[in-house]
Amino acid sequence: MPQLKITEASLQKIPKQDKLVFYFDTELRGFGFYVTAKYVKTYFVKGRVNGKQVKKSIGKCSVISLKKARVEAQKLLAGMKEGKNPVEEERQKKVLGITLEDAFDGFLKERNNLKPGTVLTYRKLLNCHMKDWLPKPIAEITSEMIAARHEKITKESGKAPANNAMRTFRAIYNYARVITEEKIPGNPTRRLTAAKSWHKVDRRTTIISIKDIPKWFEAVMAIENDLSRTYLLLLLFTGLRREEAAQLRWEEVDFSAKTLRVTDTKNSKPHILPLSGFLFDLLKDLRDKSTTDSPYVFPGEGRRGYISAPSRAMRRITEQTQVKFCIHDLRRTFSTIAENIVSYAQLKRLLNHSSNSDVTDGYLVITADTLREPMEKITNKILFLANLTSHPNISYIHDYVAQNKN
Repeated sequence: MPQLKITEASLQKIPKQDKLVFYFDTELRGFGFYVTAKYVKTYFVKGRVNGKQVKKSIGKCSVISLKKARVEAQKLLAGMKEGKNPVEEERQKKVLGITLEDAFDGFLKERNNLKPGTVLTYRKLLNCHMKDWLPKPIAEITSEMIAARHEKITKESGKAPANNAMRTFRAIYNYARVITEEKIPGNPTRRLTAAKSWHKVDRRTTIISIKDIPKWFEAVMAIENDLSRTYLLLLLFTGLRREEAAQLRWEEVDFSAKTLRVTDTKNSKPHILPLSGFLFDLLKDLRDKSTTDSPYVFPGEGRRGYISAPSRAMRRITEQTQVKFCIHDLRRTFSTIAENIVSYAQLKRLLNHSSNSDVTDGYLVITADTLREPMEKITNKILFLANLTSHPNISYIHDYVAQNKN
């Protein structure tokens, strides 16, 4: 490698090369600069740390002065003699500087099998409750900060959001610990466990009560928007989860076989359900009246392309009936009514519940055709509870909507 006394003048005289060339200073051993084929010159130091050769760039000659480069080189070379590896120290600094936002992005890339709804929930929790932490190095988020933020979220949003936000943070932090080879401190959410601060949140058990079904059903039937009305009825008469129904595509509705197929399910198992006569008529009418080329049964204007919760229709129903309900209440109502009509095994199949721990259940083959009669019985029971003695035909529904227009 060529050597020369590095000065501002000698730097300017270096000729262009068609390859990378290193030059060493004759006055400060280990200090030098290199020139690329594109004629970019960069200061560097080179030495040994515990017997291992180490090279560290200081900065481009066009950016940093020769005087500052020499001072930095002397500092780095002195540290290397003491066993300090500047390359490793820089890597460690970069590792410790990984932000919550960077860790979250990496977490999502690694777990690319997460459902879109799950990713959306994670983003909402972080942006709503930890937005100020996103640009902060994750290693700087302490257990005291976690405890204070958990308490703050609890007061402002409730126990469940507080727990969910911290569980999301915990998962991201655990991922950061792995990719940094545990160079960052232990997970600060352990403070919540040690202090027994995690909230006990009872699972919701609310349903549309038997006495409220008639007026609730009547209010739903009066909804003028075909998509909102049919969406809510589909949930009640099938027990589908909100996203399963919302993402339903026309290609997944088989009018010949009178079935619908849900592919993106919670347990990742395809779910095929028979359509009762009432639901068959509803969906066929919706398809016949459709004026869009959307692949979704319930198209929406948002980025996802399908319906979100019909909040406006739900508020109107509650205002008219004084029956407060959430989307998942319809699934619980369906299962509550169905459990008195069908067998336990049939109910599990209708709800697409996983049965990995039930060995006997693994020998039961329950197909969509097997469920057709039970499904019809459940439909009839719901209609009976709604004070209807027979299936309301489509013209009846349209007439009902017309009569109840404001």
